[in-house]
Amino acid sequence: IETKARPTVQAVDLGTGVKWATFNVGAFSPTEIGDYFAWGATEPQSTYEWFNCPFQTVNTSSEGSLKFTKYLGSATSGLKDANAVNTDAAKYILDLVDDAAHVNWGSDWRMPTKEEFERLFMECYCEYVTSYDGKNVGGCIFYKVKNSADKGKVKNTSIPAPSLVGTYSTSDTHIFIPFAGNKAYSSVYDINEGEYWTSSLYIKNPRKAYNAHFTSYNNFQTDLYYGTSVPDRFWGCPIRAVRP
Repeated sequence: IETKARPTVQAVDLGTGVKWATFNVGAFSPTEIGDYFAWGATEPQSTYEWFNCPFQTVNTSSEGSLKFTKYLGSATSGLKDANAVNTDAAKYILDLVDDAAHVNWGSDWRMPTKEEFERLFMECYCEYVTSYDGKNVGGCIFYKVKNSADKGKVKNTSIPAPSLVGTYSTSDTHIFIPFAGNKAYSSVYDINEGEYWTSSLYIKNPRKAYNAHFTSYNNFQTDLYYGTSVPDRFWGCPIRAVRP
């Protein structure tokens, strides 16, 4: 069987405090989705459900019966498994051994935190496109800004209205993150949206974790919404890695 060699992933400095990978974990190019991972999983799964969610110990798909050994944000959580170690239960950022980016790519690569993804949104100039690099793949381009007034602006949108000093093109420093949706059970949902895991637990309800969520308004034409959401940890989402 002939295997395809993955090209060396590049680390792009967009001025956000970390460098961003040029493609997703499991992908071979910027326009490929790559693999979907449950939060805390380091390999793709055949199905994404509560019963096989990482660190969940009860063989159940009932949310009311869940118990976890790790990542609860508190050693006193009602979701804590009886055999959980207190220090593990209190964690709210994925350890590197549970970080799919680090486990699959090694070196200094890891998953971004919620705050690091928020800085990507707020420190870059963004452009929603329906086709990147002629591949008919939609998603968002994040450019390193040429002027501080361009930070957090989105091309062709009224939220907020752009006030740009210069123009941006793919010859400028940027990354492209494709819309890839998410996986639940055995199906892919919301394929016209970006749903990317962060390494940050949602402490208010530790059944959930933060992901970066971006999509476009107006029937997927112009206005881009971006922010964070808190899906269930069993969801399968793609991962875009960062490094120092």
